[in-house]
Amino acid sequence: MELTDGSEAAYNWFVKVRPDNVNSDITQQFNIFKNEIEFYQKIVPEMKAFLLAEGCDPEYTEFEIPEILYAREEGDDGAIIILKDILSEGYSHERDENGDKFLSVEAALAAARSIAKLHAVSVAIQENQQVDLAEEHPTLAESGMLWTQREMTQRLEVMKNSYCDLLSQSSELDSPTLLKRFRRMFDSESRLIELCENRCKSPGPRSTFSIQHGDFHFNNLMFKKTETGQYKVMIVDWQLTYTGKATGDLSYLLLSSLSHQNREDYEEHIKNEYFSVYRATLDKLADLRMSNAEVSTMKEEYTDSLPLSFFFSCGNIMAGEHEDRNVQFSYDMCKEAVMKEII
Repeated sequence: MELTDGSEAAYNWFVKVRPDNVNSDITQQFNIFKNEIEFYQKIVPEMKAFLLAEGCDPEYTEFEIPEILYAREEGDDGAIIILKDILSEGYSHERDENGDKFLSVEAALAAARSIAKLHAVSVAIQENQQVDLAEEHPTLAESGMLWTQREMTQRLEVMKNSYCDLLSQSSELDSPTLLKRFRRMFDSESRLIELCENRCKSPGPRSTFSIQHGDFHFNNLMFKKTETGQYKVMIVDWQLTYTGKATGDLSYLLLSSLSHQNREDYEEHIKNEYFSVYRATLDKLADLRMSNAEVSTMKEEYTDSLPLSFFFSCGNIMAGEHEDRNVQFSYDMCKEAVMKEII
């Protein structure tokens, strides 16, 4: 780009466009672009202003999300979101030694710390200012209930049937039993709706919901390493963000984005790091200290969130390129879910 003074400069943008007149019932009922624009342009600045008012250093007010440069949303006339391009800054998706998108433990820890801070700040601003983010920004509440809409539950049913088809192809001796348990756990549309509604029900003693990303897995996480070898993360695609129980993002991250072995070895460590950052963030802000009972309640909510996060994670299998591996993944996931008493 040539500037007015005759010099040249390169600018990198990431552009998201919503086509005109999208013919989907669900997109007519709920505008995901409006929800994402609301998050970038209103909710994030509110949280940053709150942190500054609480005396936090400007550096602490930064969240690991891309900077929005421009947005426009006008009903059926389409929409556009322009974000600062983080690829040009060196961020990329992480892949493991097999070329899969599973995160390393270090990357998963970076993601857990980042989202824990954002979750806690969203709770702190509501408790400190006696506001409800979902009332101030109604699309958050709408997004939370999105998966209970008929069109979305039909998509979940298709995903369930595809997963069952893969699992039925497994030659493992116990695969028929696993398949039966999976079908029994997710036996109806009403069961799926119940699980989706549960993530937005009262979170217990601390009655304030937190901001949730809503699709917190490897596809929406970008990483780069600093000169000292530390992971930096950027969390992208906030179109499904909603307010609900704090642990939904965490359970989905761990079930969808770690290899079986890393989950086996490091799940507790990553969970504890999340809870530590969440608690420390609340402690830092207006003395909103969490009691041990509240921490225990959040850990119970994590367990309660596992079935839905496991179900959503099953959908990631179908994105694999090799059917034999997909069949094995489907078996391994279901086997682990039984061992963890998720199903």
